[in-house]
Amino acid sequence: MNQNLIFWPMMVQALMSIWVYIPMGRARISSVKSGKASAYDFKLPKQNEPGEIAHLGNAVSNQFELPVLFFVVCLATHSAGLVDGPMLVAAWFFAILKAVHSTIHITSNKLKYRFRLFSASLFVVLAMWIWFAIRLVAA
Repeated sequence: MNQNLIFWPMMVQALMSIWVYIPMGRARISSVKSGKASAYDFKLPKQNEPGEIAHLGNAVSNQFELPVLFFVVCLATHSAGLVDGPMLVAAWFFAILKAVHSTIHITSNKLKYRFRLFSASLFVVLAMWIWFAIRLVAA
């Protein structure tokens, strides 16, 4: 199998991480222009940003939590030359789950759906690490 195929779902996840900055930035600029917030409020965002846009900052932060474990397992799998069908399918599944999760986070922000998608993506990345360990031991 072409080991470099693992980079495509990684690129999708990276682009999603970058994409969530757009609505957050727009909302912050809009809140300053409308007078709901001052630029200073975003100096320490978790403490001072208006509640109605705090979820957007949280969506950005979320891109640097669980996805880090995804990127690491993908890179480790590639480095070890262990990219195979199950790992590639899991990587795509993770990227798609996180894309939907992030979209919900920055739009409707329905916790019920976010939690289900987060849980599924957590399970997928755990499965990826377990599969990597099994393949590593067998190699």
